[in-house]
Amino acid sequence: MKIFNSFDKSALNLQRGFIIVIVICVVGLGAGYYYMTEQIKLSKDMIVVLDSENTTYVGHRETLSRERRNGQLRRHVEIFLEYFWNVSQDRDNLDMSINKALELADESGLQLYERFYETQGLANWLYENSGQSFIVIEDVFVDMSSYPYEGYVIAYNELETPVGNSRRHLDLKFSLKNYRASYENVAGALITNIEVTNEQTVEADEQKK
Repeated sequence: MKIFNSFDKSALNLQRGFIIVIVICVVGLGAGYYYMTEQIKLSKDMIVVLDSENTTYVGHRETLSRERRNGQLRRHVEIFLEYFWNVSQDRDNLDMSINKALELADESGLQLYERFYETQGLANWLYENSGQSFIVIEDVFVDMSSYPYEGYVIAYNELETPVGNSRRHLDLKFSLKNYRASYENVAGALITNIEVTNEQTVEADEQKK
C-alpha cells in the first residue's frame, strides 16, 4: 500500500505541475496577445512622415496629419500670392498667372484683382514701364482651431523697373475652406474673405535697413 500511495502522490504532483505549466502558458499567451493587440491599435494611430529633406517624423496620426494639413494650407496661400503678384509686363503671362491664382480663391480673389489690377491700374503700369512685380513673403499663419480656418500674411510687394524700384507692405488676412482637390488646386482648399490690412509704401530709408 505504501508503494501505491507513493506512486499516487507522485502522479498527483506531476498532474498538478502539468496543470500549473498549462495555466502559466495560457496566461503568458493571453498577456502576449493583449500586448500585441494594444501595439497594433497604437500603430494604427501612429504615422511616419518623410519631409522634403528626408527627415523622418514619427508621431500620433491625428497630430501629424493636422500639422501636414496646416503646411499644405500655408503652401496653398503662398502659391496663390506667387501667381497673383509675381508677374511682368507680358500681358499673356500676366493673364495666365492671374487666372491660376484665381483658381485657388473665391470671389474675394477676384475683388483683389479688380482693386489692384483694374482700379489701381497695376497691369497698365507694368506694361508702360516695362516693370515686374514680385512678392516677398515673410510669414503665413493658419489657425486651425476653428472652421473655416483663419490666417494672415505678412509680405511685401516689390515693383521693379529699368529706372528704379519701389516697395510696399502687403499684409493680408483671410479664411480657408476645404475644397475639391484637382490638378489646378492640389491642396484641395479655397481662400476666402481676403482682406488687405496694410499696403503702405516702404520709405527709401526703411528699405536700406
